[in-house]
Amino acid sequence: MTEADKKFFEDARDLFLTTGWANFKAELEVAINQIHVANCEDEKAFWMAKGRFDILSQLLGYENAVQAAEESHEEEDDASDL
Repeated sequence: MTEADKKFFEDARDLFLTTGWANFKAELEVAINQIHVANCEDEKAFWMAKGRFDILSQLLGYENAVQAAEESHEEEDDASDL
């Protein structure tokens, strides 16, 4: 893993430990729960709701994605040490 990668993951871990990050995730969950595709009047409203859901879900999953990427990098490093 490069020094830049190590710094990125360290900074991300610091971010995920903050109250601000926890508050942001809570707001994302509220926003996701307010999306109701059954209430969409037409196809355009449906696709807008789906897009909003996809974006909010991606943001909410950012922490898990970064953690998975870090674990993958660590596994690659461990494998290259053999």
